[in-house]
Amino acid sequence: MKETLKRIIFLGCTINTFLITIIYLLGALGQSILFWLPDLTMYMVLIVSFVIAAAEQIFKTDMGFGKKVLLNFVSCLGAFLFIFILGNRGGRRGAQILIAAVVFAVIYFLVNGVRFVVMGKKERRLNEEKEYTPAFKK
Repeated sequence: MKETLKRIIFLGCTINTFLITIIYLLGALGQSILFWLPDLTMYMVLIVSFVIAAAEQIFKTDMGFGKKVLLNFVSCLGAFLFIFILGNRGGRRGAQILIAAVVFAVIYFLVNGVRFVVMGKKERRLNEEKEYTPAFKK
């Protein structure tokens, strides 16, 4: 339990730093008012970061791979929509929220598709290097 909490805190802080950096870089590129984020937005990004970090711990469970991916996706999408809807200062409409959710889903599956392929190759290589021990002796 303590080790899991440490992983969530570390990953949550890493994700938060990454997201805030991206937001500020986009603000710098667009010369927008994004150089200064209100406290509420900073707290929402922090909450989302920890939700995503907790969702990553789903992959450490004994569930089937499809269930893990689905639960992780739903958790991450919920966190994204939380910040997108609650940070609704511009009066976003339902269509904009739907488009944002679809774009998020595409990015999620592209990034995690690459991640799962790389992880699968690494795991296969590690399995090939292990010495085979038969379960039943003849």
